Amino acid sequence: MKALRLLFLVLLTAGFALQADAKGKDKEKEPEVITIYAFGVSHDLADSTVYVTSIAPINGATMLPHGILQNIQYYGEQMKKYVEETYNLQHQTVAFYYARDRKKAEKRFARVQAKMKKHTMKNLEFKPISYEDFRFKIPVLVDSTGEY
Repeated sequence: MKALRLLFLVLLTAGFALQADAKGKDKEKEPEVITIYAFGVSHDLADSTVYVTSIAPINGATMLPHGILQNIQYYGEQMKKYVEETYNLQHQTVAFYYARDRKKAEKRFARVQAKMKKHTMKNLEFKPISYEDFRFKIPVLVDSTGEY
C-alpha cells in the first residue's frame, strides 16, 4: 500500500514538472514582426487643446509573445517630443494606441475621442497632426557597446 502511494506521488510530481516545463517553452517564443495601426493623443491637462495624430501603419513593429508591443514607451516619447518642440509647449501627457488591423484602430480612435469629449471639458479643441508632419518610427535601441 505504501509503495502504491509512493508511486502515485512520484507520478503526480512528474506530471506537474512536465506541465511547468511546457509552460516554460511557451515563454521562449520569438517576438513577431508585424504591421500595426497606431495613433497618438497629446494633452496638457491645463489646456483645452488636444493634439491627435492620424491613424497610420507602422511596418516592422515587434510584438512580444504575450501580445504587448516591444518598446511601447518610446512611441509616446516620440510624439511628446514632437508636440513640445513644434508647438513650444510643456507638460504634455501622451497616450499611444495601436491595433493589429485598421478597423480596430478606427474603432478605438472613435472611442477615445468620444470619451475625451464626455469626461473632460466640453470646450476641447482637437487639433489634428497630419501623417506628413509626424510619423511614429520604430525605435532603434543601442546598447552600451554601441551595437544595435
